[in-house]
Amino acid sequence: MSQKLFNMPHLLSILYAQIALGMALLSQYGFGLHPCDLCIMQRYPYVVAIVAGLVGLLAWKKRKKALFGVMLIAGALTYLTTAAIAAYHAAVEYGWVQGPAGCTPPDTLMGTLEDLYAKIMSTPAVTCDEPAFVFLLSMAGWNFIYAFIGAIYMSYHAKQHYGA
Repeated sequence: MSQKLFNMPHLLSILYAQIALGMALLSQYGFGLHPCDLCIMQRYPYVVAIVAGLVGLLAWKKRKKALFGVMLIAGALTYLTTAAIAAYHAAVEYGWVQGPAGCTPPDTLMGTLEDLYAKIMSTPAVTCDEPAFVFLLSMAGWNFIYAFIGAIYMSYHAKQHYGA
């Protein structure tokens, strides 16, 4: 069973991305670890990986080998993208590079001045250079490793698919 699941790369990629997003949302809503802008940016490629996985599963079902292979490459690139964002975020957290300007939660200017003041006062100040949680590595560091493993897995299957 596990070998068969390993050979269904798009299905495993969908599950893998869902686990990453689930952990991010659990950290945010379950444990109160508010994300910064870079944390949020790391989530978008996982959504794209899910879409690529769904398209890849559809291509497999319809026996569209070319599309199946393209979605393997797309999956690998999405995991590499989130790994790159996570590496940058970890570098910001460790003080190796300067973070982006304005790396705080976005505020809206709609409403009255009192509404804006209440929103600012109720929004936790989250900066990209302070890790919300550290267990040997920051969450960005762990996400880099996790996403890089996903990229290797999808790249392996793309290589197998194209016989290279």
